[in-house]
Amino acid sequence: LRIADSLELHVLWGWVTAIALFTSVALHELGHAWVAIDRGYGVRDIILSPIGGVALLTRSPKKARDEFWIAVAGPAVSLLLAIVFGFTGFYLLPALIGYPPAVIAVEVIGVVNLSLFLFNLIPCFPMDGGRVYRALIMNKRGRVGATRHAVKIGTYFAIGLGIFGLFSNIMLVFIAIFVYMAARMELRGVVMEDAQEKARRHGQGFGGFQGFPGFEGFNIPRPMNRNAGEHHLDEDDVSVSPPPYRR
Repeated sequence: LRIADSLELHVLWGWVTAIALFTSVALHELGHAWVAIDRGYGVRDIILSPIGGVALLTRSPKKARDEFWIAVAGPAVSLLLAIVFGFTGFYLLPALIGYPPAVIAVEVIGVVNLSLFLFNLIPCFPMDGGRVYRALIMNKRGRVGATRHAVKIGTYFAIGLGIFGLFSNIMLVFIAIFVYMAARMELRGVVMEDAQEKARRHGQGFGGFQGFPGFEGFNIPRPMNRNAGEHHLDEDDVSVSPPPYRR
């Protein structure tokens, strides 16, 4: 009976730990969302998955200062949780009650939040550290140039992480693929936004645009009628590739 009770207790605290870790990732993303809303950006969704989470904004930050503070908000939350749970698990609770499963669970939560903090500060776009890096060089290189440079660094990191994951943990391979694809998609979106802004400044029309759900910076043209002999774009003919501005 004692063995059974001990096993049930460990399983219980295992579930508590898993829920707490999931909540830690959610709080990390809520940190991004709270600062984004405070700076005037809407938050469309917060998506949580087995490999992490992402807060989707209704529009991408154009100012380097906004990008910086939105990016550092998530790691700041993780660092705060790491300090609270780490101090409680490694110093406070052991001095009071020893080392039951509850203390081990608190220690694990603290260590994982510290890992989230450190991992997300790696200057690998589109992770938080990569966004901070882009914000720091945006005023010098421009938004498109800074994004290209950050994506280049992120690509090298993703390749290295994928190779390392093949020999250690297959989950790292999936993270590497996600980082690579997400960086490429956001770069494409930033390039499209830049072309759209340049065309607006030169007085060229677009026929109206709407956001593509789930990806900031991606735009698709609304249905429009063209002159006789030209292609007619109806509701079933939609493209996320760069629109033919000069056609």
